[in-house]
Amino acid sequence: MGQTPDVGMEREMQELHMKACLYAGVNYAGHIREDGLSQWEYQIGPCKGVEIGDHLLVSRYLLYRVAEMMGVNVTMKPKPIKSYGSGGHLNFSTNKMREQGGIESIIKMYDPTFGAENAERLKESHWSPSMEFHAEIGDKWSSSVRIPSMVSVNGKGYLEDRRPPSNLDPYAASEALVRACILGEFLKQK
Repeated sequence: MGQTPDVGMEREMQELHMKACLYAGVNYAGHIREDGLSQWEYQIGPCKGVEIGDHLLVSRYLLYRVAEMMGVNVTMKPKPIKSYGSGGHLNFSTNKMREQGGIESIIKMYDPTFGAENAERLKESHWSPSMEFHAEIGDKWSSSVRIPSMVSVNGKGYLEDRRPPSNLDPYAASEALVRACILGEFLKQK
């Protein structure tokens, strides 16, 4: 994992990463320091379809380059240290989910799996969901799929799949969402 930088250096690195992403045209939505040792989260999006993969991979490349310039090592491992896990949460919606009454589509959603390598992150971790499918409104502590509280209040919006690992393949994850949500919905209608 390398030498642990101080918080000021971490913030400087995150700010440089954000600027590099914005300069490169990556849909960079924000960042926040997490609870884990030297753990930061950044959000990419909104993106349409598998375009998320392009933006995420470019952002990862830029993160590695900025870290290299600063003499810091970064990891995308889902379980870099015993106490904490790192997720690759996916916020997802369809037109139907964003329409009035879309909460019904969100609640009936899907159950894709994200592989055995992620199982280690999802057990005995701080703030990590279970591998078992479990959707809840507002629960970001144990649910595998979180429906944000404001989505419930508004009756429409998006869901957050909290199961994918931080080293997720964004194209495979996008495909899982499409298969489960869009194709699943289509097949239910037939």
